[in-house]
Amino acid sequence: MKPGSQKIIIIILTLTGLFSCKKVNNSPVANNKVDTVFFIGDSIDAGYGLADNTLRHTTLFCAQINATEANYAILGLTMQDGTPTGYGGSILTQLNLIPNFSGKNNYLYIMLGTNDVEINSGVYTAALFKSSYQVVLNNAASKGWPLKRIMLVSPPYIGNYSFSTFLSSPARLQEYGDTVQSVAKINGTQFLDMYMITNDNGAASLLDADGLHYNVLGNQVMANAETANFMQWKF
Repeated sequence: MKPGSQKIIIIILTLTGLFSCKKVNNSPVANNKVDTVFFIGDSIDAGYGLADNTLRHTTLFCAQINATEANYAILGLTMQDGTPTGYGGSILTQLNLIPNFSGKNNYLYIMLGTNDVEINSGVYTAALFKSSYQVVLNNAASKGWPLKRIMLVSPPYIGNYSFSTFLSSPARLQEYGDTVQSVAKINGTQFLDMYMITNDNGAASLLDADGLHYNVLGNQVMANAETANFMQWKF
C-alpha cells in the first residue's frame, strides 16, 4: 500500500457458485498448472450490479488462465462479527465457506475488508481486523491449504464513504490494506495490492454510480491485474 511500491495484480473473491471458465483467444499461458481458483469475498467479488456473472473480475480472470472458478462471495460479508442487520455477516461465523484443499493445482483468493471500512464504528481497529484475518488463515491451514497457494487481496478503491454514519474514510481503507499486507508477510502468503491497482488505473471511473461497486471496465482492470500477477507466481 506504499506509494511507488511494485504494482502487483492479485485477486480475492467470494463464492456464489461454481463456474467453468473457457480459455479466451490469445490468452497468456500461465507458469503454474491450475485446476480451480477459489474466491472468498463480498459483493465486489460477487459481481454486484453487473448484467451477468461472466463480466465479473473473478470469472474473467479464470477464463484468462484457463481455470475453473469456485466463487463463494457473499453480499455484505465482513471480517468483524456482530455486523448490522442487512449485511452478510462475518466470515468468522461462516468459516465453512473456506473449502478443504483438494488438489495440488488449486489456489485460494481472499478479498475482504471493504464492508468493515464502510460500517466501522471506530471500535473495530486495524489490530482487531488483523486478528480476525489470522483466524481465517488458521482455518484455511487446518484444511490443508499451503500458505504459498493463498492470495490475500487488499480492499480496492472506494469512491463513496456515505453508506453509513460510522467512521469510514480513505485513511481507514489504506490502514486496512496495509494490515492485509502485513498479515500476508507474517504468514508467507501472496499479496495483491488491489487498492493501488484500482486507484492508479482509473479510480472513480471504474465504479458504478453508487461509488462502491465496480463497473464493466473496473472488473476488466482487476481481472487483467490478477492475470498479470498470476503469470509471475511460480512454484
